[in-house]
Amino acid sequence: MATAERAMIGHSVKQDSIVLRIDRETPLSLEHLTFGMMALGAEYEKFIRKEHPKAQEHEADLLVQRVTEGSIVIELVGAMAPLFQGMNNVLVFSQFIELLGSKMGALAQPRGRLEDTTAKELENMTRMAATVVGDSKGEAEVFAMYYLSETEEKRVAAKVVWKAKDAEKVIDNAAAQMREIRDGDADRQNGLLMRLYQTNISEAVPDRSSGEKGVIEAISPKPRRLIYASDLTGQKIKGAWSDDKLNPYELGFVVDVDVQMVNGSPRAYRIMEVHDIFPLDEEED
Repeated sequence: MATAERAMIGHSVKQDSIVLRIDRETPLSLEHLTFGMMALGAEYEKFIRKEHPKAQEHEADLLVQRVTEGSIVIELVGAMAPLFQGMNNVLVFSQFIELLGSKMGALAQPRGRLEDTTAKELENMTRMAATVVGDSKGEAEVFAMYYLSETEEKRVAAKVVWKAKDAEKVIDNAAAQMREIRDGDADRQNGLLMRLYQTNISEAVPDRSSGEKGVIEAISPKPRRLIYASDLTGQKIKGAWSDDKLNPYELGFVVDVDVQMVNGSPRAYRIMEVHDIFPLDEEED
């Protein structure tokens, strides 16, 4: 479904860009086109904020540079050129498009699901896919375009393509995963012993991946990502070892947890409550 092509890129005279092309035999409603573009912009902004946190607020924007007749072809550029000092925009664009392709590809698989996702991200995937739904020959692609410095010829650095049949699977699977999130299709288990496998000194943000991993052997011997349901749960776990300078990997945490499932396997633990914390090497009477 998605392909990515990398190239060695020199400085270009013209601006690097992200190009959205939509081919349909039937007309596309303005609403679907607008929502699809807004979804692409929202995912790009999220990518920039995560991968380049020092970027200014306006640097995460995409601007429409050119609209071409025929197929719907919209050329988008970063709000600043170059977007980041010492880095060509096309390298940033390529990274984003490859990530977008991996997400679209995952949702296009049978019972496809995204890891560490949100209802908003799934909604954005749905809106982008919807640009080709309802047209049996519909096809959309997003690619990073740059210009050769010597000849100013156009080149494609990375590309993701989705067709109508792919889009229908993306929409169906995204809808199913959104229902799972909304209806709490997670397995809540109470009073389980957890130990930390990976820690992160950053402040915990509720309902977002904490950057930490834990092992709950009653569920799985493998470490899974931790998500804190509230500020309090994150503070209890982080405070136990950061304040007293204890080794976090030598502590046990008794927790209530929602086990987040993907394709029938536990992939993340959403920590609901922390009941007790104690040294794992503590001797029992």
